[in-house]
Amino acid sequence: MAMDKSGQPAMIRRVVLFPNLYLWLVFVASIDIVLTRLILFFSGSEINPVAAMVISTFGVPGMSIFKYSLVAFVIVVCEIVGRIRWKQARALAIFAVAISSFPVVWSSVLICGLIISGETPPIETEPKPKGGWSVRVEYPADMSLEFARRVDMCHVGMNRADMNKPCERASEGI
Repeated sequence: MAMDKSGQPAMIRRVVLFPNLYLWLVFVASIDIVLTRLILFFSGSEINPVAAMVISTFGVPGMSIFKYSLVAFVIVVCEIVGRIRWKQARALAIFAVAISSFPVVWSSVLICGLIISGETPPIETEPKPKGGWSVRVEYPADMSLEFARRVDMCHVGMNRADMNKPCERASEGI
């Protein structure tokens, strides 16, 4: 045990004042991000106007950065206040965990309601690019063009054993 100059047990100083509360705060914030993303995936909307603006401007990654920035701000405030007024800082950390839990509970209720009702909500769709979708398939350099065409046009969905069989449509100029 560590002793101070007077021979009394020295108080071990923690790195942070409320590590368990901070862990809960980060955990609840992470669950909030996951559930918000799930609700947005099923064409839901964010009811917090500030968060909705962040999502519309910066997307889901921006939402995550915004949420974790708020969590970091609360932790820093708790640490600064806690050095002067320990009880008030602890109350602030507990309050932050409680407030952050409300959206998690509400989102969980919404998702459970969807599961119980059995309704399939509409799924979000990715916007189609202006020029349309394009797919580029690249083949190894030693693969002949004829073989590549046969694989693409004739053997889609076939198992490996049937790949060497001649294509029935090859005579059609495929």
